[in-house]
Amino acid sequence: MEIRATSKETQPVIPPGEIKTEKVTAGLGTEIMDAEVEVHRTANTATISAHFADLPSTMLSPADCNFLPIVTPLVANAWESLLRHEKLFNTFSDVPFSIRNGFDMGIQTNPSTTYTPPNHTSALKHPHAVLSHIQKELSLGRYTGPFSRSRLELLIGPFRTSPLGIVLKAGTADEYRLVQDFSFPRNDQNQISVNSEINIDNFRCDWGTFDKIATIVRDSPPFSEAATLDVDAAFRRIPIRPSQQSSFIIGWQDLYYIDHAAPFGAASSGGVFGRTADALMAVFRSRAIIAANWVDDFVFFRSSKPNISTSPPPTSMLHSYYTLETIYSITSPLGWPWKLSKTRPFAEIFKYLGFLWSLKHKTVQIPDDKKTRYLEKLLPWVKDQKFTLQEAESIFGTLVHCSLAVPEGRSRLPALSRFVSSFSRSTSPFIRRSPNISVLNDITWWRECLKQKFCGSSLAPPPPQSPVEFWVDASTDWGIGIVFNGEWNSWKLRKNWKANGRNIGWAEFVAIEIGLLHAIHLGHTNVHFLIRSDNQGVIEAIKGGKSRSAQQNTVLQQSVPKHLRFPTDEFVLCAFAASGAGISSHSTIHNKISALRAWHNTHGAQWKGGPRLHLVLNGVKNLTPASSKRPPRPPINAFMLTQLIGGLDLTSTLDSAVAACASIAFWGQCRLGELLPSSSLDLSTHYIPSRKSLRQSKRNKCSHILSLPRTKTNKRGEDIILTRQINNSDPLHLLRNHLHISNLHHTSPLFAYMTPSGPRSLTKYRFLARCNTIWKIHGYPRTTGHCFRIGGTTELLLAGVPPDIVKTMGRWSSDSFLRYWRFPEDIVPQHTQNIATSRKRKRTSARRTVLEMKVPACGVEYHDDAKWGSPFSIAIGPLRPGDDAAATPPTSPPPTHYLTFSIPIYKARRTVLEMKVPACGVEYHDDAKWGSPFSIAIGPLRPGDDAAATPPTSPPPTHYLTFSIPIYKARRTVLEMSLSAKDLPSHAN
Repeated sequence: MEIRATSKETQPVIPPGEIKTEKVTAGLGTEIMDAEVEVHRTANTATISAHFADLPSTMLSPADCNFLPIVTPLVANAWESLLRHEKLFNTFSDVPFSIRNGFDMGIQTNPSTTYTPPNHTSALKHPHAVLSHIQKELSLGRYTGPFSRSRLELLIGPFRTSPLGIVLKAGTADEYRLVQDFSFPRNDQNQISVNSEINIDNFRCDWGTFDKIATIVRDSPPFSEAATLDVDAAFRRIPIRPSQQSSFIIGWQDLYYIDHAAPFGAASSGGVFGRTADALMAVFRSRAIIAANWVDDFVFFRSSKPNISTSPPPTSMLHSYYTLETIYSITSPLGWPWKLSKTRPFAEIFKYLGFLWSLKHKTVQIPDDKKTRYLEKLLPWVKDQKFTLQEAESIFGTLVHCSLAVPEGRSRLPALSRFVSSFSRSTSPFIRRSPNISVLNDITWWRECLKQKFCGSSLAPPPPQSPVEFWVDASTDWGIGIVFNGEWNSWKLRKNWKANGRNIGWAEFVAIEIGLLHAIHLGHTNVHFLIRSDNQGVIEAIKGGKSRSAQQNTVLQQSVPKHLRFPTDEFVLCAFAASGAGISSHSTIHNKISALRAWHNTHGAQWKGGPRLHLVLNGVKNLTPASSKRPPRPPINAFMLTQLIGGLDLTSTLDSAVAACASIAFWGQCRLGELLPSSSLDLSTHYIPSRKSLRQSKRNKCSHILSLPRTKTNKRGEDIILTRQINNSDPLHLLRNHLHISNLHHTSPLFAYMTPSGPRSLTKYRFLARCNTIWKIHGYPRTTGHCFRIGGTTELLLAGVPPDIVKTMGRWSSDSFLRYWRFPEDIVPQHTQNIATSRKRKRTSARRTVLEMKVPACGVEYHDDAKWGSPFSIAIGPLRPGDDAAATPPTSPPPTHYLTFSIPIYKARRTVLEMKVPACGVEYHDDAKWGSPFSIAIGPLRPGDDAAATPPTSPPPTHYLTFSIPIYKARRTVLEMSLSAKDLPSHAN
């Protein structure tokens, strides 16, 4: 049947609503069957049914829009029925739904305007190939059209096309494949490509990788066979959801066609097909059929003889016996379209993933035809020849593919990989470079390898593991050591051995090589050793068969075995940790152990670290060398901050931003990475605060809240509290000044500033450079960014702010902030000296003042049994019966209140001075800071001191007490009285 366009507006061959019946012949395995196929026509759309579908189910579902139909041979009802029967519907319910309604291709938004970029030159040079492809797709009903641009916009709204291109099919000289460049345009902020809109993480599927097939072949029982089948036009069997078809329009010579099926080149096409393939593979597994697929290539494994035993197979890898008809009986009702011309029947040798596999001999190799083709490809790679990036990438990809079957060739790839990377700074794809001698040597090795009759590897399982304990290690200070079967040997490295790329990793590799040579010398052959090493890099290199180090690859190419197995025994972990004792810091060793544990968790391996490892880590901590301990970074203090701001020009856009950032980083205890980006051109606010991130607190108008979108310890962000300060480092004042001078949009970064070239972000590098320029003038050493967080923490603690408040302000969830304490000799007394032993103190909220007094040192009583450091107590109260109103200085008015207090002082021994003096001749100073420590001094009389200002009954004083005590100037007292009121003796001790 042929469906042909007769004009720019398609004329239907089959009238709308008419059903035409046609007889077709289809192959079903080795049988041939005839079937009648119903072809339905809706509006201007032609559709056909599948050869392998039941007749009632092959009618294509009409879409909501007649021009955007669902076109697929897959039968949704049959898929749903089979999945329910196998109890798989809950896992794959989306498959029959998407067959009915179209698959989600990951397009997030419909085009708002029509976008039709020009086609690529390769398509323009081969117009017959493009037209042939379009005609074929029209005949199969997967395209609808042609339409003019205006007509198609009228029918479906705005749409978009992707440039068409033509490439030669692999292994042919005159057959072409049409490709669509869904990644076009690239790096265009005004127009994103189709592929850039698709999140590939949403289209994960389970492919039959090389390693999976190698495992099946290696573990397969005798007399196993495999068959390979290929899906015909796999992606084109997957229908696109109608609402997304406007993003997959074909444009050619000013005519446009709607594509209804998943195209080649779309990032999600493999994933949506893979989803249906995963559902089918789950059905096979439920029926004890061992199979795997790589996209549209399927391989099935079976036993070559029927199992006549009535007992169940001992393992799932003992393949059951079935035929191709068994597979067809499952897939035919589903409308699954196998390409019968590519089917290869069951045999013990099969071709899959481009390799030749033998189930009998447990081998994999590169086929002869591919060896010939690859050798021709390597022929130009000789001395004095130059190559482009495309040529280098092509040969590198070929050899990476070959290295799957030839694992010893993996160490011959890093040099070529570095050669490919050398083009990274090239400005043109046509630049040619000459490979170095290392690349040419590796190419020569591959050339010789591909000339061999057998170019592959054995997949046989390793022999049983030997019980011999085999350990290797290396030390840069000493040399190489091995422990084999309870005996040890060591070799000292030569002087100046660390040259030409040799390092500790190379030494570890050599230790393994020497250990194997030692085992061979002792007569061990055909044995599997478990070699234990403490170098993670060596282990990973051996697992991958290659290393970035040329010297290590040289060792790998000689004698290193393929694998060192995990999980790691606790003894190995202890030995690894102990190897750094007295050499590295505890944190360094601990971080390495943590990395090993993370590796085990990632790969599902058991972690065997336990109490012994914990004890060894404690020992490493105790043996940490002094050389590995760096002195703590000095904090920035408030005086330095004042000097910095005083040296900045607050009318400059840059300096105002620096001043605001410095003050907020200091008083807000911030990390600079939470406030500043790394690039001045980066004006995004995904990870740093914007101007709208600052808001005034609703509970306290004296404070502001700055929301950080992301912090080091919280990816969801945290808030910091900013309060006013009394000096020039007030963060709120400096921030208002910065926002006023650099008046930018509220979505701009908080510390962005204006320049002649436009707004720029303040970077950490620019910020520290400006700060250090000013501090260098004042003689300060170079300061790092974290010193602001350390300095803010220290300043708050020195000011008497309770540590738990400092911890909350700094957003610490643990006690790690204790490491930020500097000058503990100043911080600790703020919270520990003069600890009260009297009754519980009352909470106060009155006005804070400082009372300054000078009283004669007479009428006192000393108590030697009082503890030094006891807090003074003070109370103000009215005169009571028995109080001596005459004990006032002669020049003072009669007192109304008395002060009773006790003050710790020095007088030879540590004693407590208890006094009772009239509350007169006092002076209040309201500008003193609350929390300032009282001061007390005892000194001789000086000229001007009033010796007559003593109680009449007391002898003339020889000394005076001068002190300053913080109290409340109100009805409530600072502290409770600790002494009872009593008359003091009239003489001084």
